[in-house]
Amino acid sequence: MKRAWLLVLAGCVDASVPPWQLRHQRVIAVQTNPAGIAAGETATIDGLLAHEDGSITDEQPVAVVVEFPKELFTAVHYNVDHWQIDGIVDQPTTLGIEMRFASGEVATKEMTLGEHIENPPAPIAPAPALDVDLALPAGTWLTDCGEITGMTWRIDAPCDGTIVGVARGVFGVSWSVAPVRLP
Repeated sequence: MKRAWLLVLAGCVDASVPPWQLRHQRVIAVQTNPAGIAAGETATIDGLLAHEDGSITDEQPVAVVVEFPKELFTAVHYNVDHWQIDGIVDQPTTLGIEMRFASGEVATKEMTLGEHIENPPAPIAPAPALDVDLALPAGTWLTDCGEITGMTWRIDAPCDGTIVGVARGVFGVSWSVAPVRLP
């Protein structure tokens, strides 16, 4: 039986901050790669974080804890230079993990063990333009250049920043990060 992935982000983002605004400390998304693993396979864990200075980092958590089922605590461990999840069951089982990042941000994620699942393809942003409403492809979009309303991106003034697209599928998550430079 396939189980849906759940991504819950815990962090303090001011309610007045638009959800698309990048210039705030937050976890944008976390992923395991691949999204699901069969018995004998392994997955890595990483997160995409936004920072108040406008930088975006792809980083590994500094700590990972198995939330449920507790008896699968040995499936998650640090291996030389990365966090790893081992496929130690052969029947589909939901594994819940909590991750803490160096900045203090916390995220939780559920994934399926016992079945190989790939992450969805990453979304690709359209080429930016001044004073033009651009339709964004499906996904969640964040930027520090212009404004995003629904699935429309508008840049009214020259800017130098970033746009981030996040694709969340029934299983897994992926992202793309692109620079934006408009004179």
